[in-house]
Amino acid sequence: MSIVAALDKVLFFNASSKYSVLRMKTEDSSVPAEARSPYRYHDHLIRFTAVGIELPQTDTVKIEMDGEWKDGKYGLQLQVDHWQEIVPPTLEGVRNYLASGLLKGIGEKTADAIIEKFGINALEILEHQPDRLLEIRGITKERLAEIKDAYAETSRMRVLMTLLAPFKVTPTTAQKIYQHFGPSCADIVRQSPFNLCQVPGFGFKRIDAIVQKSGGDLRDPKRVHGALFYALEDARTKDGHLYLEAEALLKAAMQLLNERIPLPQMRVPMSQVEQELSAMIRQDEVVSNHGNVYLPKQFLQESETAQKAVELFLAKPTVVDIAQPLERVKHSLGLNLSKRQSEGVEMVFRHNLSIITGGPGTGKTTVLKTVIEVYRQLYPQQKIVLGAPTGKASRRMAEATGIDEAQTLHSILGLHGDSESKKDRERKPLEAGLLIVDETSMVDMWLIHQLFSRLRPGTKVLLVGDADQLESVGAGDVFHELIGSGVVPVTVLDEIFRQAQDSLIAHNCETRKLRKFVHFASPKAMNIMGLSESILEKFIGKGWLHSYMDIFALDKHRAEIVQMEGFGEKSWQNLWDAIQHSRITTFEQYLTAMDIPMVGSTASKAICQRFRGNLAEFETAVCQSFDFTQLPDFGETLHRNIHQWFRSEENWTIWTELRRLVCIKTYQPPAASTDMSNPFVGKTLVVTGKVEPYTRDGINEKIESLGAHAGSSVSSKTDYLICGENAGSKLAKAQELGIKILSPDEFFRMAGESA
Repeated sequence: MSIVAALDKVLFFNASSKYSVLRMKTEDSSVPAEARSPYRYHDHLIRFTAVGIELPQTDTVKIEMDGEWKDGKYGLQLQVDHWQEIVPPTLEGVRNYLASGLLKGIGEKTADAIIEKFGINALEILEHQPDRLLEIRGITKERLAEIKDAYAETSRMRVLMTLLAPFKVTPTTAQKIYQHFGPSCADIVRQSPFNLCQVPGFGFKRIDAIVQKSGGDLRDPKRVHGALFYALEDARTKDGHLYLEAEALLKAAMQLLNERIPLPQMRVPMSQVEQELSAMIRQDEVVSNHGNVYLPKQFLQESETAQKAVELFLAKPTVVDIAQPLERVKHSLGLNLSKRQSEGVEMVFRHNLSIITGGPGTGKTTVLKTVIEVYRQLYPQQKIVLGAPTGKASRRMAEATGIDEAQTLHSILGLHGDSESKKDRERKPLEAGLLIVDETSMVDMWLIHQLFSRLRPGTKVLLVGDADQLESVGAGDVFHELIGSGVVPVTVLDEIFRQAQDSLIAHNCETRKLRKFVHFASPKAMNIMGLSESILEKFIGKGWLHSYMDIFALDKHRAEIVQMEGFGEKSWQNLWDAIQHSRITTFEQYLTAMDIPMVGSTASKAICQRFRGNLAEFETAVCQSFDFTQLPDFGETLHRNIHQWFRSEENWTIWTELRRLVCIKTYQPPAASTDMSNPFVGKTLVVTGKVEPYTRDGINEKIESLGAHAGSSVSSKTDYLICGENAGSKLAKAQELGIKILSPDEFFRMAGESA
């Protein structure tokens, strides 16, 4: 669909992602009736809504837009794939284009100067001889560079959108592709669409279906390359594998290439896949190491981390006698260490890299505190750094050790997200004499590589964790690999690790699956009444539930369900009615239901308010690496968890497929207090303990109705702590920070009402 129109009004614009929602005006009568604005205007022009990336926000030139009509927030709207300006070949037309604001660095005065200098040839000069703009007074080399960059980026993005049009990708996905490949993205895509398989979250099957439809060669080497790339990337993002064995990789690629090819004679033979893999290895597109195949970045991370671990192990520290300081610490802390705990402490001071592992209640914290106090006595001038992969774990670590400076590893390293920039690589070494990392089983290869690459010579590193916990969310089971290496000295505080290693993880996986379904059906999520834990366990055991979408297809098993013990026609009907009722939900409930780590009802509410309940805007923000730390109480770990979850193609599939099964209610902003004399307006309040007669959600809603923000954790930004019965650790934290503490009665009195 192609249509010529001019800007009428900007309805929405995201400056970081360049995503726009525009109301356009046109004389073209082909605009569908349902897409036209119902309002009357003082002219004869038709209004409609257009959405896309880098859409022109000017009414001085007309735009030719190509795209498809799709349903959206503003009704039927034009999803723009690509566009171009219609510049009349006149002085006025060229001048209007230059002054339109489409080219950063050129305003009306500069446009007039360019026209005065170059006349009708101004656009040719800009395209082919941009350096001649320096002939115009006021245009410096810096300003010229800005103009050239803006012109080049706009042109590249438009070319890319044109190339991607057959693939029906959204503008946000196009922006992701541009960010991945950089300025040469159009050339890379033009070379082969299968290069898109290198982009996380961009599936092979989607590309392949379109290429096949256009008559592409099934045995095209680029198609085989794409399948191999995708199999490795999918194994990393979906299953957490840094590599695949060559045999497994070939098998995965063969399945991708041939599963939809009915005729055997048309399928890609194994010999060709083996040949292409060998070519990729020779050309350093992938790395083969002892029969295992890696993407280059993952191989570099693993090899450099392993090298650093060996260096730490070989760099023996100065031998010190810890007997006397250890006895003093045990006496001052009132400790009675077991033989194994004492061995763990001594091990830390004999090596620069060591591991302590044990399950809950095995004394890891006791050993940790002992190590810290002994180190302080031996090296009073050296800095001790405590870190953990999550904010919750770091806060727990701080409470247990008494060291308030415990932080997330991202904070310690000054990282944002999970990608490494040039700035990250140039950061100074980490200043620490002793570095202790807790909950190390949750640390992936990327993060441990970032950490180890910043260690200065002589730093003593202690990794602490539970070896029987589930592995990290990201790729690389680092903690288990280091334990199993036989190189790094390990202290096991009990026998749980050796006894349960064969069965506990599998059991935990089943438990985790059940827990996710229980969470999905819970009142704070999809609120499916009657879908209890016991019923879910039975349905999962029968193989009826593999994904959330299966819940909405349970009617396939109706005949079997009504025959189950405790069920009947009435029970089934009540359950099915509850499932159907859950299809109408809210933004908050839908996001909470996804079970993104640390994204509960409080975080979902904050996200909902930020994006006004608009899932499309939220999706755009996620695709464009929105900084969620801007939101109240959102730390770097929570920011990372959101982006990491959505980078999984499996999770994206769940998110999008489930959306087709539900209806999201229109967002209604919470009613805030209009009484500006209210002392809580604009303040941040945190609740600890029980505040009768409210639930935690109820009291938080009460806080927000007063024009305040209901925080989830105590920090220096907290203004008040409401302290109810059975207060937790937040009280001690608030007292340390000097935060005003209110009883429930004081809170209600200041709010001008009674409980």
